Amino acid sequence: LVYYKKLINFRENSKILVEGSFDIIEIQRDVFIYSRESKGERIVVAINLSKKFHTVQLDGQVLISNYSLTEFGGTLRPFEAVILDVPGR
Repeated sequence: LVYYKKLINFRENSKILVEGSFDIIEIQRDVFIYSRESKGERIVVAINLSKKFHTVQLDGQVLISNYSLTEFGGTLRPFEAVILDVPGR
């Protein structure tokens, strides 16, 4: 329940999700990664839809995760969803 409240709060207070461009980074059978970018800010959302670990080429500060993470090391755990703050292009 706390996780969903964090997601709702993030959505309600995030202009990048409302106004930002949407770019697909990677789509696999079990992994979906996309970015949103606006006014020099960029977030990346990475979602693992399987019970297996997946290694991805990402880094950034964790904004929200359904695991208790403060750092992301490039491995998505089973059924993990993470939102990262990454430098803009």
